[in-house]
Amino acid sequence: MAFVFMCCMRIGFWVVLSFWQRYNAFNNNSSARVLGRHLRPILYIPMNKGMHCVFAGSRAFFLNCIGLVVRPYETMRGISSHGSYWELPMIITVLSIYFGIATLVKTAAFRPFFLTKQFVSLAVVVVTSAVFSSYCLYLAGRILKGVGKYKRFLLLWSYTLIPTVSWFLATSLLYVLLPPPRTTRPEGIIASIVFLVFSSVILFWKMVLVFLSLRFGLRLTFLRILGAIFFSAPLLAAYGYWTYKIGVFRVPFL
Repeated sequence: MAFVFMCCMRIGFWVVLSFWQRYNAFNNNSSARVLGRHLRPILYIPMNKGMHCVFAGSRAFFLNCIGLVVRPYETMRGISSHGSYWELPMIITVLSIYFGIATLVKTAAFRPFFLTKQFVSLAVVVVTSAVFSSYCLYLAGRILKGVGKYKRFLLLWSYTLIPTVSWFLATSLLYVLLPPPRTTRPEGIIASIVFLVFSSVILFWKMVLVFLSLRFGLRLTFLRILGAIFFSAPLLAAYGYWTYKIGVFRVPFL
């Protein structure tokens, strides 16, 4: 237990220190490098290459999530240049957490068979939606003379799912805390207004990340980005209607 505790403490120090170093390096502060040189022997954890890639991908994912909020342009450009596919497992983990919460919310009875069936159906539809929507936009961008590989664009597109899963997770929690129907009392009206404002902010954030994924993933200009979205919209709308008809999502998970 003591060994596990020490490892957890070292990992925590490593993550916090790495974020602090990156922030200070951005502001041309040399004190972060001095502190890192003194603490590096303390924070050293022997691990194989696979474990190192997992920890590095997890650290990059959390830093990128913070950057997508405060500096989306620089962060998406950095993901395009230096992003690693080891960051995808963390995105899948976040999606799996949402699948679990949404499954418990949507399933009235606690029955393992129905819970597993709902979880699997959500996972299959979300993965299909991500691949289908990203490939539609990728093909439209390539038709409009975009340059880039699909794997790199898929990594960028995966980060655009962070606003989506944030909104769906918030709606699931709100369904538990404030179940419908909403009342016309002041509390209900205020809750509805707050939710509309939150949804508008998330939608704007999503649009910004989609724009940046096309900009850095395919090197498209502003007009060609609009063209790629315009050409892909009918297919995405048809797919969203299909997910609505089968009863998985009332709002497309794109």
